Amino acid sequence: MTDAALALDLDGLLRRLHLPTVRRLYPELAHRAEGESLAFREFLAVLMAEEVAHRAQTRIQRCVHRGRRTMAIAIAYRAIQNGFDALFTTATALIEDLSAATREDKLRPVLPTYTHPAVLVIDEVRYLGYGPDAANVLF
Repeated sequence: MTDAALALDLDGLLRRLHLPTVRRLYPELAHRAEGESLAFREFLAVLMAEEVAHRAQTRIQRCVHRGRRTMAIAIAYRAIQNGFDALFTTATALIEDLSAATREDKLRPVLPTYTHPAVLVIDEVRYLGYGPDAANVLF
């Protein structure tokens, strides 16, 4: 089998085995390994370590994306575990509370609720659907 045929076959095998990082890095690392006289075992270990690292990073990104609501609660929970006061609220609840306080001229007594905790976690921040005074009371 020629080198080109072997490379094409290897590419197909790596694709079937779902090893995208190995497939992407193999040519460059193979060239580097030849230049540095890297032992096959070391070359293979580098390839596998890169694949494992990429999969771990992808898993973290996937979990963060799926757990957005859970993530915000976890941040407040971790702050409390570390001895900090924390408050968890949604952007909608915060804006509604501060807007109502502003309309009733009671903003000053309400503000410490949100400014006193060491950690304020505001979840579900969106850019649409809030009243005209939302930016003023939020920021």
